[in-house]
Amino acid sequence: MLYYTSVPATTDRLNPRHSVGQQLLKHSLLFAALFSIQSTAPLWAQTAVQLDKIVVSSSQREQQAIDALDNVSGLDQHNINLLNASSPATLLNQIPGVNASNTGDDPGTVVNIRGLQEYGRVVVTIDGVRQDFGRPSHAGNGSFYIDPDMLKAVTVIRGPVAGVYGSGGIGGSISFETIDGRDYLEEDEDVAVGVKGGYQSNGKGWLARTIGAVRVSDNAEILVSTVNRGRDEQKDGDGNRILYSDQHQNSQLVKASYRPAPGHEIKAGWLRYGSGYKSSRSAGSSSPTLSVDDTDTDSYTANLRYSFNSPTNPLINLQAELYRSATTSDQSRVTDGNSREYRVRTNGWALKNRSNIAGDSWNHTLNYGGDGFDIKGRSDHENFGSGDSKAFGVYGQWEAEYNQWLQLIGALRYDRFKLRGQDTNQVTHSFTKDRVSPRLTLGITPIQGVTTYITYAEGFRAPSLAEAFRVGGHGSRLEYLPNFNLKPESASTVEIGVNLKHNAVFMPNDALRTKLSFYHTRVRDYIDREQFKVGKQSYSQYQNVGKVTLKGIELDSSYDTGNFYAGLNGSLATADTYSGHPLNNAPLKRVVFTLGARALDQDLEYGVRWSSTASTERSSATAPNAAGYSLLDLYASWQINKQVSVDFGIDNLLNKAYTDPQAGYATTNPSSWQGTGRNVKVNVGWRFGG
Repeated sequence: MLYYTSVPATTDRLNPRHSVGQQLLKHSLLFAALFSIQSTAPLWAQTAVQLDKIVVSSSQREQQAIDALDNVSGLDQHNINLLNASSPATLLNQIPGVNASNTGDDPGTVVNIRGLQEYGRVVVTIDGVRQDFGRPSHAGNGSFYIDPDMLKAVTVIRGPVAGVYGSGGIGGSISFETIDGRDYLEEDEDVAVGVKGGYQSNGKGWLARTIGAVRVSDNAEILVSTVNRGRDEQKDGDGNRILYSDQHQNSQLVKASYRPAPGHEIKAGWLRYGSGYKSSRSAGSSSPTLSVDDTDTDSYTANLRYSFNSPTNPLINLQAELYRSATTSDQSRVTDGNSREYRVRTNGWALKNRSNIAGDSWNHTLNYGGDGFDIKGRSDHENFGSGDSKAFGVYGQWEAEYNQWLQLIGALRYDRFKLRGQDTNQVTHSFTKDRVSPRLTLGITPIQGVTTYITYAEGFRAPSLAEAFRVGGHGSRLEYLPNFNLKPESASTVEIGVNLKHNAVFMPNDALRTKLSFYHTRVRDYIDREQFKVGKQSYSQYQNVGKVTLKGIELDSSYDTGNFYAGLNGSLATADTYSGHPLNNAPLKRVVFTLGARALDQDLEYGVRWSSTASTERSSATAPNAAGYSLLDLYASWQINKQVSVDFGIDNLLNKAYTDPQAGYATTNPSSWQGTGRNVKVNVGWRFGG
């Protein structure tokens, strides 16, 4: 099935009632014509494949994603450039089991892994710095801000096996890495500078990026980069304006690296993301009675990291880090100037070491360390839930390999947290909880290229500030109540997976990589917002409502010959709640199919990407059902010479009108579609080094 195509012969929209097979078959002829322009070199020529991405797995060591005994996926610089994204949501939605969404009126991204999102259920880091910002919103609490043109890699780990990356990530973790001087400078260069300009047709958007790197000495580099982008209001697939979707964003990055002696490295980084936009207080709803704010949001991260990878002692691979993140968001209501502000900052640290012990038959890897953070949230808006949250954790993980066919992983993590906040009478409350979470994995490679594994893992999430301390009212008849008796959520997952890694499958230089997994997760003491009445007064409070069960199948598969390639990934998942109703943030059923080719000595790469999201049933009272949709994208990237490159793409080629089910609550109203219609994008880059 990887050889079937998905490019349409007409510009008619995909009919969601058509089956996937019908759509693929319908558009096969045009894709054959598209590929007829590829290089005249034979498909079996000796060309390099690009499948084995290096990621930092849940074992906290660099390895190929296909070899990891967990559900880990990664995007490298090449993938990021091809996607030509203006938001990290575009990057993350290529990964099975992950859904990232933006409302049209907020550049922040809310991410969902396997049905779990918001309030720290997914740990998001940028260069190791936690992103903990959140504010009350119909589109989800827990946005993060990063420009894709600052990134060199993205790694996603699904499930609570990501516990070594910090407290709270019962859904998984997402790690963004920004570019640094050693990435941008070639070996024979002391200075490199570059600029990139871009244009998009929908919203008449523009992009301007500058980047420069200097090799101060053989052991030190400095990189500085800026990104500015903006757009007017966009249109959906029906030609209607997406209200308040005009935005302006600017980012600055400074990174420095210094290696004072063999094995030692000190890195310092500072990143700012700023944005100005109008935001509806109801996630893009077109209702004329809802308030609209002029909003300015600024997000900062800063970190200092020291690492020592001993060249002579395999027991020492040490890393210590201090960091700070801070996000501020100021809003002023357009009609009367009424203002409100939100402030969230996180100070954190991490200390870890890896020890490798080699034997005749057994090889052992020990990972151990600790981390902690302190979150402070403040707002003059009483619905926010101001307070302080402190967390601390230590962990140890043992990994053993026997004769390259048997692998064992055992881990324990201890977490402790303390929340402190006030009630409506300004009386201070605090509570503390702790827990030990285990992990056990067995992996077997019975034949070369086929690895099976089974994992049992647990995770732990403390209640967030908003869940514990939210007060105030929403309208005249709804009052929020704090809850100082919340229990932390605990998750347990059983996962069975198969990794397939084969070369020379059909021709001498091809490669096939496949990760297939089945998981079953139970979240106990799940925290959700409950609404009840006392007389005519309605109250809303976050409560431990019971157990949530999530289960699904995930596939991530790629085939590459060098001259052409195909990829198929997707997830089928269900979520049953304590009451038998679906989760409001139910996991999406989605499949993504990619078919591409390379030509002109692989300097030109082009292809098509088709994604289909099934209809989603939710517990939301305002939009209990969200329609499914299918999107078709074209992309091309051409490295004309060493200095000049061109990236081209058409997103939503068939101009489909749609809304991501997790982007906002008004998802059944065609007058407020959040999805962008057809969008042609062109970027031109120039680079000089010497």
